[in-house]
Amino acid sequence: MPREPSKQSVFIPKGTVIITIQGSIGRVAITQYDAYIDRTLLLFEKFLQPIKEIFFAYSIQLLFEIERQKAPGGIIKTITKEVLSDFTIRLPCVEEQQEIADCLTSLDELITLQSQKIKALKQHKKGLMQQLFPSLDEVSK
Repeated sequence: MPREPSKQSVFIPKGTVIITIQGSIGRVAITQYDAYIDRTLLLFEKFLQPIKEIFFAYSIQLLFEIERQKAPGGIIKTITKEVLSDFTIRLPCVEEQQEIADCLTSLDELITLQSQKIKALKQHKKGLMQQLFPSLDEVSK
């Protein structure tokens, strides 16, 4: 049985851009389904100009990466509303936004694939190293 949303949460529809603004600031996602989220997340549901959400997500993520380096705070860093209001995103036409987003998404997929290959190669190397240098238990058998 689904739990009731807490009073600290807010409903967002599928396709909403959400961003963490405390702790690990600048993590960007686009919701894949309707959900309730914590109010400490920044959300973008509507835009004043036509925009592809995926293009906006990539753009805002870059701005957050830059700002994260300068963010005040000790262990838990925070981005203030003042800083957010200074963010500027240049918007090409919607078709170009989609082309840029498609290109960046393709690169992300390639990076993920290569990371998986590296992980598999490291596991293979580990197996080979274990065969080269067996444990004392294996040697004594």
